[in-house]
Amino acid sequence: MSRDSGALIRPRGSYNEWREFCGLPRLETPADLSTAIASRSVADKILDLYKHPDNIDVWLGGLAENFLPRARTGPLFACLIGKQMKALRDGDWFWWENSHVFTDAQRHELEKHSLSRVICDNTGLTRVPVDAFQVGKFPEDFESCDSIPGMNLEAWRETFPQDDKCGFPENVENGDFVHCEESGRRMLVYSCWHGYELQGREQLTCTQEGWDFQPPLCKDVNECADGAHPPCHASARCRNTKGGFQCLCADPYELGDDGRTCVDSGRLPRATWVSISLAALLIGGLAGLTSTVICRWRVLGYSKAAESPLRAKWQDTESCRTASCSQNHRTTIFQTQANPKSPGRLFSKHGQI
Repeated sequence: MSRDSGALIRPRGSYNEWREFCGLPRLETPADLSTAIASRSVADKILDLYKHPDNIDVWLGGLAENFLPRARTGPLFACLIGKQMKALRDGDWFWWENSHVFTDAQRHELEKHSLSRVICDNTGLTRVPVDAFQVGKFPEDFESCDSIPGMNLEAWRETFPQDDKCGFPENVENGDFVHCEESGRRMLVYSCWHGYELQGREQLTCTQEGWDFQPPLCKDVNECADGAHPPCHASARCRNTKGGFQCLCADPYELGDDGRTCVDSGRLPRATWVSISLAALLIGGLAGLTSTVICRWRVLGYSKAAESPLRAKWQDTESCRTASCSQNHRTTIFQTQANPKSPGRLFSKHGQI
């Protein structure tokens, strides 16, 4: 969407109105304008276009002003930028100079701290410039770290007057509190960690009878119960945990990179592997059982042949030696005569058959 810069600038007010807002003198004549704009030709062109300084746009007048020493803006823009930055700073709830953040003694110690002191405390340097943001020459512009002021942390030690009935505040589980003073009164501001919600008063004040309210509680938030904004994708199952949640996937899916969506892992499900294992075990068991039955049948056949030599045909003893049976039913058959036509006598490990 295009915008008309001129249409946006004109409602902002004139150059003189903003100079008056910043405490600068109004420019009413060409001579006054020449004091703010050094270039006489630029000032004449501006007056030729706008006819009077009251008609000059603030944007053009601010750009045409002479630069301040060691700056890149004139006095008007320096004022406007400074006021904007100050408004942003003072509007920050946690800005250290605000009265509710630190005590007067703590703010006094913070005012003494500097980047030069930080360099001295965290490096091996022994001499630094007083202002680390200013370029200086060594050694004349450098000072010893012993002369660079620092903070006294005793200002943060918690001390209570003897008649104080509040005492040290109680800790809140899964949360924290900030101890501060406002208008000479001790105050506590509680907050909960991520995944917990505060139940009770957020701010407590110390009175003559003690703290005006009981400390609050930090209760776990069940993110999985949020139907309007579910934390996990529809493909995943949400499980609530202390201070958070966990998205779970059914096998063989796994969590994607976002930790909330289930994607195919490309592997077989565990149930399939269990089925394959059971099938292999069943097949192996059937094969073993079949081998045992066949072995017993062959041994039984040899025994009957030995008991009835006239009715049974002599079996080749070589095949008997290679018969494979289980350990508990193994029978060894020996031939006592070299004549293969004679049935001879058969012996087992228990004696003659």
